[in-house]
Amino acid sequence: MGITMLKAQNKDNDTQKAIVTLKEFYKVIYDEVLDDKEPLFKKYLSKELYHKVFPPSPPGEDNSPGYDPFIQGQDYEAKTLNNSLKITHIEGNIYKVCFVLFSEDKKKTCVDLQLKKNGQGKYMIINILSDKNFYIKPKRN
Repeated sequence: MGITMLKAQNKDNDTQKAIVTLKEFYKVIYDEVLDDKEPLFKKYLSKELYHKVFPPSPPGEDNSPGYDPFIQGQDYEAKTLNNSLKITHIEGNIYKVCFVLFSEDKKKTCVDLQLKKNGQGKYMIINILSDKNFYIKPKRN
């Protein structure tokens, strides 16, 4: 009985840590007025997802997406986004992040993200499950 309770407690702790990581990601990326967000994205995204969202481009060309897949848009109000941010654990390592982009628009935007612990025990966003353009198909072993 004690082992089962310990496993459930660890699962709850992992869920809370993953949610804290997602809140931090949205707060840092979508609240700070920064010119160079690349190091911040690299802090929160797996290398594979980072290169899927921001593919290397030849000099003079811009291969960046026409929208930001983490907010499903281009523009947003930082305060509105962060004040409306709601993160729900779906199952396993999958989380639903919902928010409002603009104060006058009450329509919520939701994004399903998959997280995984890296070698240092830190949660990284490894997949955008709700966006077919950036979804990374699982590898078969």
